[in-house]
Amino acid sequence: MQSLEALYGEVDNLHGFRHPMLGQQLHFLSDTNLICLADELTEAIVRSGCQHVVVAETGASPFAEICETIAAHKGSHLNWQRTKFPRDPVGNIFPVLNHFLTQEERKANLSPIQLSVLSALSPEAPEELQFTENDTRIEALKRICQQMPPDFFAVGPASVPDLLAGIGTAKQSDFQSAVFAVLQGTELAHRFSEPFIYFDEYIDSGTTLRNALSFFRCFTDRLQCRTASYFINLVDTDRKQAVLHTLFNSASRAEGYLLGAYPFENRVDLIGHYYRITDQEYVRVEVASIASALAEIPDCSGAGLIERLETAILENGLLEDVKSRTQLPDVRRYVQVAHVLRHCLWWLEKKAGLPDYAEFLFQLFDMYGPCWSPLPVDYHFDFWRGFEATGQLFESLQEFPVLLDEYLYKRLSILKQVADLCLNRRQNWHAQIHKQLEELYGNGRSYSSRQLAYSLCQR
Repeated sequence: MQSLEALYGEVDNLHGFRHPMLGQQLHFLSDTNLICLADELTEAIVRSGCQHVVVAETGASPFAEICETIAAHKGSHLNWQRTKFPRDPVGNIFPVLNHFLTQEERKANLSPIQLSVLSALSPEAPEELQFTENDTRIEALKRICQQMPPDFFAVGPASVPDLLAGIGTAKQSDFQSAVFAVLQGTELAHRFSEPFIYFDEYIDSGTTLRNALSFFRCFTDRLQCRTASYFINLVDTDRKQAVLHTLFNSASRAEGYLLGAYPFENRVDLIGHYYRITDQEYVRVEVASIASALAEIPDCSGAGLIERLETAILENGLLEDVKSRTQLPDVRRYVQVAHVLRHCLWWLEKKAGLPDYAEFLFQLFDMYGPCWSPLPVDYHFDFWRGFEATGQLFESLQEFPVLLDEYLYKRLSILKQVADLCLNRRQNWHAQIHKQLEELYGNGRSYSSRQLAYSLCQR
């Protein structure tokens, strides 16, 4: 029988997989190697002289946190800005843009210059896009975003070389120009109009980078940024002006895999937060906030519910159904009853609970799927394929109403325990990694990357 502690315990979503290119099983990066790599990337950022670093949430966040700490220990106090732009298309970007404005910026009336620019952009604009000095920035932004063109989120394959080459030369669309006119004068517009470093863990397919550039051009008409990343899907990175530094590229990919897999991808427990983004809302949810909100909920054992869920899953063939829908033998072998249990707990919260908590349980369900990288992405997509019908099949079971009633009785206690497990894991990781950083860099100590590697090897 599964316990909540086992169900939401340590993640090892590389176990049991042999990498098809390397023919061997891989492991995650050790803290030693992680700090060495963070030091190398931090040195490149500091040497660039650029003061602004824009971190692509969320998988890059813990690595950026380590780099920020190293930079501060070395006396470089850079400006680190965390941003999350949706990877999947949404029909309206107003909630995203609104999130980055202060209350004062939202309430500000449009200036004569802004009105002149907007009028020049659309001299024959429909009534809803005609503005006066009585319109506030937020009112104008909302009306413009309602007219967002469908191609704001480009579809199809992205070309990383083309995206990098176009950073300083690509022009704003009419829509981006109108949004930019409204956002001029805001703190973020000022920040993005200056040179900055775009910090991401993986720049692979180019989709996330392409979307980020689309949003950056809503804040500036003179984009000046360079990339710093754990990996970028290019070979000749040294010849790309837009690439400040990458730890691994297409040519050194295998070397990176053998050193250890990047440990923070999809790890909501170590990242500590997640986002819920739709056409109507943009919400950042802290795991610590969930734990705090549920702190006074009395403990209630979920063991009985977990046992009955497991029985229902096995007796009704839900595990076999998931396995039968997968196409890759490695993924079929990987899927266990614990994965189906996490999916069913998410489904129960989705049907009868709150959106933030449902998203939390979904993020955790997804966290235990096959590691996105270094495994082929087809593995995780196949994992999703296996669960395409699981929720509906689960809901159709004769036992579902009874299980739902029991879940409603115990859900807050279950959520509290799960949030505490995640929070404790992040706190333990945080304390461990920062203890090492303090030992290495405290009291003004500093290293070159080579000296640091030697120092760590002696530990």
